[in-house]
Amino acid sequence: LSPYCHAMQPMTARAYRFGAMLPGIVLGIIPIIIATFLGDGYIAILGAILTAGAVGDVYVLWLLRKVPAESYVIDHPKRAGCLVLEDERMSEN
Repeated sequence: LSPYCHAMQPMTARAYRFGAMLPGIVLGIIPIIIATFLGDGYIAILGAILTAGAVGDVYVLWLLRKVPAESYVIDHPKRAGCLVLEDERMSEN
């Protein structure tokens, strides 16, 4: 029941990593930091829940750790994660 964004075109692994990190940082880590300064437990709990929701993104980032930043990737059509494209396939696109 969670919203999902799906890229239809190949992108560099660097851009894919940035896109995978952004929700966890913006919706999870930043609210936790704000809650710490404000002393607001509700925002802290919300940030913790949303950070936990980004675990799948962290796992995908872990799997991509050895993929060069210049390599092209595309979202998997049916599962979470991506496919790393070979040079030959990129020349066809």
